[in-house]
Amino acid sequence: TEFQTFQTIQSNGGWKFHFFEMKNSSNLNMFLALSNRGEYPGKTLYSKIFKWSDESTLFELFQDIPTQGGKGFEYFQIKGISYLTVVNFYNDAVSSKYELYTEMYRWNGDLNQFVYNETFVTKGGSDVEYFTVGEEAYLAVANKRDKAGVYEMDSFVYGLGRFNTTSEVVTSWCISKPTVGSYVLPNDCKLGVGNCVVGSDTHKSSVCISTGMLELNG
Repeated sequence: TEFQTFQTIQSNGGWKFHFFEMKNSSNLNMFLALSNRGEYPGKTLYSKIFKWSDESTLFELFQDIPTQGGKGFEYFQIKGISYLTVVNFYNDAVSSKYELYTEMYRWNGDLNQFVYNETFVTKGGSDVEYFTVGEEAYLAVANKRDKAGVYEMDSFVYGLGRFNTTSEVVTSWCISKPTVGSYVLPNDCKLGVGNCVVGSDTHKSSVCISTGMLELNG
C-alpha cells in the first residue's frame, strides 16, 4: 500500500496545511486551510481556505484570507461559534516588519464565510495553539523575533473571551520555528514550548537551549 497523488493545490511559498471540520445545523463541512508565506515573505498576499465538495470529490477554493508571511491556521469553537486564527510572521512593506497584527476570524452563517473578529500583536508569529482547561479557553502564540533582530522574547497565552494576556512564556528562535502544543493529562494541563537558539541576528549561541514544559497553576 502506498500513497498516490489525489489532488494538486497551487501555493505561493506554501507553509502549512490545517484541516478542520465544522458542523452547522445537520451539515458537516470539511475545510483545508493553506497558509502562504510567499517566495520572499515581504508583502501581503492571500492564504487559501478550501472546502470539500461531494460533487467533485475534491477540495475547492472557498475563501481568500489576507496574510503577511502566513505561518499557520488554527480552528476552534467556543459556545457553538466557530473561529479561525491565522498567525502572521513578516512584512517588509511596513516599518514594523515582524511586529504585526495576527488576526482572528469568526464564522458568519448569513454571509457563508469567515469574517474579521479581532486582532492581537505578534512579533514574528510562528505558531498558534488552541486548548481548553475545564471550561476555560486559551490561545497560545509563539513569537520568533522582533524587527531589531532579537530572538529571546516573550510568547503569550491569551484567555479567550477577555483576550487579556494570562501568561508570558519566554521563547527563543528555533531551527524550524518556535512551537507550542498543549497536553491534557488527568487532572492536569501542560503547555510545551520548543526553543533552540538564544541571541540576535549577530549574536546567536551555538548550542540548543532547553525546551520548556509549563504547568497550569490554579
